[in-house]
Amino acid sequence: MLDVPAFATRVLDALRPETRIPSVLWMEGGALHCGGARLELADFGSIHVAGLGKAAAREAAAAAGVLERTGLAVRRGPVVTKRGHGTGSAGFELWEAGHPISDESSLRAGQRLASWFAGLAPDALVVFCVSGGGSALAVLPRAPFGFADEVAAGRALVDGGAPISDANLLRRELSALRNGGLLVDCRAATVVTLVTADVPGDDLAEVASGPTLFRELSPDALRRAATRWLPPAQRDALVAQLDSGGRRAWHDRLRAGTGRGSRVAIRVADWRTAVAAARAALPFAAIDGFDHALDEPIDQGVRRHLDWLARHAAGGPRALVSAGELPVAVRGTGRGGRNTEFVLRTAVALWLERSTALPEPVLDRIVVASLATDGSDGPTDAAGGFLRRADVDAALARGLDPRAFLADSDSLTYLERCGRALATGPTGTNLMDLRAVAIEPPPAAG
Repeated sequence: MLDVPAFATRVLDALRPETRIPSVLWMEGGALHCGGARLELADFGSIHVAGLGKAAAREAAAAAGVLERTGLAVRRGPVVTKRGHGTGSAGFELWEAGHPISDESSLRAGQRLASWFAGLAPDALVVFCVSGGGSALAVLPRAPFGFADEVAAGRALVDGGAPISDANLLRRELSALRNGGLLVDCRAATVVTLVTADVPGDDLAEVASGPTLFRELSPDALRRAATRWLPPAQRDALVAQLDSGGRRAWHDRLRAGTGRGSRVAIRVADWRTAVAAARAALPFAAIDGFDHALDEPIDQGVRRHLDWLARHAAGGPRALVSAGELPVAVRGTGRGGRNTEFVLRTAVALWLERSTALPEPVLDRIVVASLATDGSDGPTDAAGGFLRRADVDAALARGLDPRAFLADSDSLTYLERCGRALATGPTGTNLMDLRAVAIEPPPAAG
């Protein structure tokens, strides 16, 4: 049988920032190497490290450690992260803020980050660690929008289960911090952004809505996304300003700020990194996967995994690993996130609704697991969970019907009562959600 907690530990150990950062940032021959870029340190008057995102604390500490091991004087700046995720931030100016919904601390953190970037000297070298969650953790509304607009939009996007592409598109438009906004008033000639990607595509500007990376935003795409996801007040305000002179002037400032000096963006890790770590940690000879990260409603994601199980029902022990995020709309007042919801929905489909034609012996050998690589599944402090058929049968015997928990968006409570929730604590990374569905070997005879 697969030891799921041990599997999760092995995966997360392989993804630690202390392991990943030195692979993209290192010192050699008096120069700093950042991916394919070489920076002569003699050209800079000062070196600064800061961070934004759920993985920011440990990643910024790892980056500063690389620089400091050569004897360089490194100035540790602000690190903005989720509450409880600040471990490892010694020496940094720590700001812990609200996530997944912004709050007043997020506004103060956004104001601080903007002022810090604006205060850097022209000869400064900045290493800025960016990871997922930054869109909520630091906010600074752009006129004509206010802080209440950012909060209302953020809540609607989360509760409605908006895909990350639409969510980030709208967040960029509302903000003076995102889409390169941090560099509008930044005088530092060289800014290196180390990006830990929690998005399905390859555009690093999608991570934390791109605080140092500018992209043109399509007015037509914004209208469609706003109409689908935003409350009326925020929708109407956003659409009304799409053709305004103020918006054009703001985008001119974004282009100028992100085009000034040397701006380097480097991918530290992404969903492929997480999948590779999972494959290495699974004790199966046959492991399958998808060629892309999933970004689709949770019902479609569950169906994909069930279809895989149906195709391999006659085979030997085998596992499927997938990464990505499966948005889910909140229906009740319970405790849960994408990962625990995926486990419970898949369990119901497999063992209660019998929505596949799998033989009984195979159904008994399936394990379903899902893990938030940052250690927090949506608004909860759990990372995810796992189930087997025996767990569901035992819970039913105790009067615990998983369908009732799903109806109240209470998937975490169900897994906790089954003893199958995964709690890792903050992991120091954030590479989307990771799922493993496996057909375990049959029990040994005798």
